Amino acid sequence: MSENDSILVDQKGTKVKSKKLIAVFTSEVSAKIQGNLYIELHKKAKILGYHLVFFSGTYDKQYYRDTTKVSWDLYSLAENMDFAAFFIHAQAIGDRDMIDKLIDQGRRRQIPVFVYDGETVGISKREGVFFIDPDYKQGFAESVRHLIEFHHCRNIFMLAGLKNNKFSDDRIEMYRKEMEAHGIDYVEEQIGYGDFWENPAIEALNKFFDSGLPAPDAICCANDSMAITAVNVLRKRGYRVPEDVRVTGFDGIEEGKYNYPSISTCEPHVEAVADYVFAVLDGTVTSEEYMAPLIFCPKDSCGCASENIENFKKEMPRLFENVRVNAWQDHMIATMQFELIDCCLLDELVTYMNGTLDLINSQAHLFCFRDDIEYHEDLREPFDRMRVFMNRRFLEDKKYDSFSVSQIMPDLDRVLEEAAPEDMLFFKLIHSGDKKYGYHIVRAGYYSSNELSILGQFTESVTIVIESILRNMRLMLANRKLSEMYERMSQIYIRDTMTELYNRHGYYQSLEEYLKREDLKNGFLHIISIDMDGMKAINDHYGHLEGDHAISSVAHAINDCFSQPCISARFGGDEFMVAIFTEDGEEPSNERISMKLNQYLKNSVMLAGKEYEVGVSVGQAIVKISEIKDIKTIEKLADDCMYEEKRKRKNRRG
Repeated sequence: MSENDSILVDQKGTKVKSKKLIAVFTSEVSAKIQGNLYIELHKKAKILGYHLVFFSGTYDKQYYRDTTKVSWDLYSLAENMDFAAFFIHAQAIGDRDMIDKLIDQGRRRQIPVFVYDGETVGISKREGVFFIDPDYKQGFAESVRHLIEFHHCRNIFMLAGLKNNKFSDDRIEMYRKEMEAHGIDYVEEQIGYGDFWENPAIEALNKFFDSGLPAPDAICCANDSMAITAVNVLRKRGYRVPEDVRVTGFDGIEEGKYNYPSISTCEPHVEAVADYVFAVLDGTVTSEEYMAPLIFCPKDSCGCASENIENFKKEMPRLFENVRVNAWQDHMIATMQFELIDCCLLDELVTYMNGTLDLINSQAHLFCFRDDIEYHEDLREPFDRMRVFMNRRFLEDKKYDSFSVSQIMPDLDRVLEEAAPEDMLFFKLIHSGDKKYGYHIVRAGYYSSNELSILGQFTESVTIVIESILRNMRLMLANRKLSEMYERMSQIYIRDTMTELYNRHGYYQSLEEYLKREDLKNGFLHIISIDMDGMKAINDHYGHLEGDHAISSVAHAINDCFSQPCISARFGGDEFMVAIFTEDGEEPSNERISMKLNQYLKNSVMLAGKEYEVGVSVGQAIVKISEIKDIKTIEKLADDCMYEEKRKRKNRRG
């Protein structure tokens, strides 16, 4: 094993040989500006046999606490992999405490830790950490110098950022130095503050032109966003750019490249940054501080169109193709969201995810969701078990059981062993605010900001769908519970609580529904009145609990002795009523029904060993359903018959 190889612990706890890995900690890995840096890191890495593993967190000022917390949940996955180095994009992460924790983790491992652009968030220098800071002063001085020496501008206005901001003040300092070095007089009114964004920049520019000062021949801006604003304000005031006023920006955002006119700007020398990182890793450089130069990129807004027109012509077809493809991909993602708006199953989401990814992207994907996602009440809590919910071209085509978060993903050791020289891994957390659902892993052979941007949108769309599914699941469960509650309440309303037979209300409600059925209208209705014998004696001698038990035993006998369709009810006390529907009126006689019930009670398990006997008297009335006029009349006939039998049974017992 060479000294440059890393050691990785596999799922069984066995150390295995791994290729060299560099962890890149950032947020929104698809952002165009930082994407150029990552492209250069990747180019060098694959030549030298390293693999980049990106941990793309999230940084949202509106939900700062939530997003930094969940980002750390993602970054902490790196603790379970053996890296050759950490590369921390400080300005992209934005949170000093989190950056300090990452630095400490790397120092404990005794590996090189690179902090890029840490000065912008106030990260203090420390021994054993390699700080790479863009030389913003040098870059801005070069942009002012270009206006003076190349375009011979003398009346130059300066549009700075925030007042009392270090980076704004540094650029003002460079403006003053260059103006003084070239013997150009200026007044303080030529310096305005645009706060680095559009509306304040408009106010500062209007103040310039309303001050009574001679119109400028150039405006140098502290960032590209304000430069774009300056071009628009100048155009509205009747000035041409660059013919009347030349404009420069600073920071190289994508919007500036495709603005009309394109914005002259300064960009980080990303090749130099990549060279420094890998020079440290191979031991040829030991310096722990590196000021990365910036490159001035002249374009249309300062009058250098001739130098950039060919590049612009080459870029435009690619830009239009990206716009066309992105619009179509956005449509596919939106369609997936719309189709799943009422979905209640995560498995259904996986089917749509596969289909959508087949159409918008050819990379390998692994979606790992927390194992308790479908039932855990508070998804803000940490999770330690994961499931592979979707495996697209990533691992062998098989179902994986749940796995520990400490494993990061199933078969990680094999994935790294079989990785091609150009392969990178991207880890992106799937979350909504501080609710954590899992993470999305992408294996890519090339770095494309545009493609990663679409994948970022796809992951966000999946998050929205998961939220919707979980909400639908909760609503469905709530509706089911509500339905069950209504069902229980309705049963209480129509059922006798002790015997579970219908009560009077339930009996008449059910009877009314039966009598409306088309399949029964030519048949017969048998009304059977049943009354217990000697109920008072049981209550008096053995108590009301035994009386209730005797009533329940009669209810069981009625349920078991009468076939469907029939309606059985306890009318109150020891009185019961049964309605039976038949195709003809030739049913068993009253005597046979009485004999069947009493024989059942005599042999009843419920009454075995009791000191009392339970018997019933029965009366029956039969009528053709089509001839029914008053159900009460039929019931009275059955009651009269029952009382006649009760009298006879009493006489026999006497």
